[in-house]
Amino acid sequence: MKAIGYASGMYVDNEGNVVDRGEQKKRIEAYAEANGIEIVAMYEDVDECEKVMDRPGIKKMLEEANEAEVALVECVWSLGRTRAVVSPFMKALDSKGLKLEAATTCFDVTSQFTRFWYGKSGSQTYAATRKAIDVEKPVGVKK
Repeated sequence: MKAIGYASGMYVDNEGNVVDRGEQKKRIEAYAEANGIEIVAMYEDVDECEKVMDRPGIKKMLEEANEAEVALVECVWSLGRTRAVVSPFMKALDSKGLKLEAATTCFDVTSQFTRFWYGKSGSQTYAATRKAIDVEKPVGVKK
């Protein structure tokens, strides 16, 4: 299976702490390797913005996503934290025949929504969702 990856400088609090894009990419690559997925391209945005479809990395990723079958993110909240924010991106993936997979356990409502609609029962991603309990702070947080 071929994939495109995406990382974004995600703010995790009001103090300016962000999850390092390099750490996100490492987790995406580790997930891909563990699941026999070939990453054909990696895209990123320095900062997240509420309108996911306005991000330059997202635009480029969707324009060039011709040979991939799946879009990999470290966690779905790199795209947005609500269904309303993520839905336009999901529709764009649907129009290209792509599904979305998260490389690590996510701990917000958006991730549950994504795994329900786009995850495969029995996959590592789906299994991780079932175990998501008591996650307090993402790994790789930098100020």
